[in-house]
This record gives sequence, C-alpha cells and structure tokens, in this order.
Amino acid sequence: MYIQATKKLLDQLEIKGASPTREEEALFTWHANLITINRRKTVVLVNDASRYCLVLYGMKKKDWESWETLILSAIRKVLLDEGISEEVVERYIEQAGLVDTYKSKNRQTTAWVNKACDYVQLFEYDFDEHASLVQTEMSKKVSRYLVGLGTGTSDYFVPYEQMLKDLEAFAGGPIFKRQAVVVHIRMRLEHFQVWRRLLVPTDISFYSFHEILQIAFGWTNSHLHEFEIVSLKNENKSIALLVHDEEAFEYGYETPMFWDTEVRLTDYLPQFQVVYTYDYGDNWQHEVVVEDVLQDYDKPFAICLDGAGDRPPEDVGGEGGYDEFKKAMTDDSHPEHYSFKEWVSTQWGIEFDLDHVNRRLRYV
Repeated sequence: MYIQATKKLLDQLEIKGASPTREEEALFTWHANLITINRRKTVVLVNDASRYCLVLYGMKKKDWESWETLILSAIRKVLLDEGISEEVVERYIEQAGLVDTYKSKNRQTTAWVNKACDYVQLFEYDFDEHASLVQTEMSKKVSRYLVGLGTGTSDYFVPYEQMLKDLEAFAGGPIFKRQAVVVHIRMRLEHFQVWRRLLVPTDISFYSFHEILQIAFGWTNSHLHEFEIVSLKNENKSIALLVHDEEAFEYGYETPMFWDTEVRLTDYLPQFQVVYTYDYGDNWQHEVVVEDVLQDYDKPFAICLDGAGDRPPEDVGGEGGYDEFKKAMTDDSHPEHYSFKEWVSTQWGIEFDLDHVNRRLRYV
C-alpha cells in the first residue's frame, strides 16, 4: 500500500520524499495531509480510487512511531464500522501489504486531499473528543459529501458509494452480511399515535442509531438526547444510560453511563428494551421494541418499513403544549391560531413521508 504524503506530513514522519519504485492499484493508494484541528495534529487520508476519507485526530509521538501499523488498523476499523464484512476487509488489508510512504507528485490527487481537509476543518466542532484516535464518525461523514471529478465536467459522485462499488468489484460479490433487527419505535404520547418501524443493522453505534431516529421521525437534532437501556426481566430496571454530552457524567446518576459513540446496538439488542429521549425540555420519549432479528442483512443502511403520525413541532412544550397547538391549528377563531400557523411554517420535516425518509437514511 502506498501513502503519498504532503511535505508537511513527511517532515513530521521524518521521511525523505522518495518516489515509489512500482505502480500500485488506486484502490490501495491513499493521499495524506497533516492539519491542525482544535490544536491537535490531525491526519486526513483520501483513497485515490474512490476519494473515501479517513481522519486520525490527536496524533501523538507513539502514533507517529507506529505509522505503518496505525494506517492499516485505521482502515480496518472504519471499513468494519461501515458494516463491510470482516472477510472482505481482511482480504483488502492482506492484499494491500506493507505501508510505504512517499512524497506526493500528483497535483490532482493532492487537490483532492486538500478538499477533504477543507470539509474536515468545516466540521471542527463535531469532532468526538472522547472517541479513539481513529474518528470513524467523522470519516464516514466527510465521505458522504458530493465531490466533483475535477476534469472540467459537471459530474459528481459520493466517495462512500464509490468505495462500496470498488470493494464489491475487488471481492467479486456482496460485501455486506450483517445482523439486523426490525424495531418498532413508538412515541410515548397519551393522545396521539406516532410510530415508525425500522430495519436497522446491529453493528452500528447508538449515536448512529440516534441519527437514524432523527431522520425517521423528522427531528432536527437541535437538542440533547440519551438512550436508557431497560431490563424487562428485572422489573424494568434501568441498567445503562448512553449519552452524548459531557455534562451528563457530572450529575451523579446511579445508573452506569457510557458515550453512545462507543456502544453498539449488539451490546444491548435484542435482549433489552431501549427508551430514546430527545429534548430534555419537551421530553419526547420513544420506546424501541425488537420485533424480529435477521442474520444475513445485505444493505449498508437502515430502512424505514412503515410508520404513522406526524411528529410534534420542535420546542412546542411537550405533549401539553402540543395539545394546545393542535387545538389552535384546527380553530381559526383561536387567539393563537395565526401566530402558531406562521411559527410552524418555519419548521420542516414534521409530516411523515416514507420515501423521503428512506432517501435520507441511505446516507447515515
């Protein structure tokens, strides 16, 4: 495997800019640059064939010293996190061979990695400070943005999708074989029925599941969230809280707390029930119940199978506020009818649209 690095990265690695002695397939060649994010040394790698992106955040001395093995382990971790079968990933790592790092001499591919660095810097506030060196969520996020061919045409593609095509060609067949669950998610509302039925791979993190639920219900990810893991065999006892907010760890809950980026669905599903809470103010609770388990799911994304009911508007004031909102919206003589009507017109995603939801889920 070739890593073609910028001068800045070569200087950090203390490698002189030699040239490769042979040609290598683009699938096994990556361009790399060194940038600084939040005062931390960050390496951004872009695959030459697909422009798929890898992000290593917070590089330290020991990481530079194990550069060759670090690159291979990073590729392995991110591809497995994409749900690609372990067999295909190990075949890719084996065929890639040892990592050789050289000076970049291709202006176009250097421009590609610089563009990826722009995206990474754009999302500097989205970095997970508590995740490992290999930022899987950031790598996947950047790899799902449209990029141009750079040949003077107006053609664009998604690096993530191209990487899947390249790996399918490399493997000579399907690259996904995952466990998945059919889950029924119902909002805990006394007077309204709002629910979705989803088919979700279980090897994803709970944070990815959060993103899926946001899309499925049309929420705008404008508030904090948490997952409560409930033991049905032990009087509905809460056994874990999965959060995405550092302050949550300061409240001293008796229930053990974990970062939702570090826990996968397989750790708790299908044996436990999950309650997903979005917006601690309005306190929208969603009960997640497993209805079925599949062992050979061959898709890289979740699917919304069915659903009913439109979700309440953001910041409406919980179910009590939603009751008042519904009364005002159906009565044009209500003193707040027109103000509510104008207010809700600024919100999007309230009405449930199955096709729209599934189009968006393909990129989570």
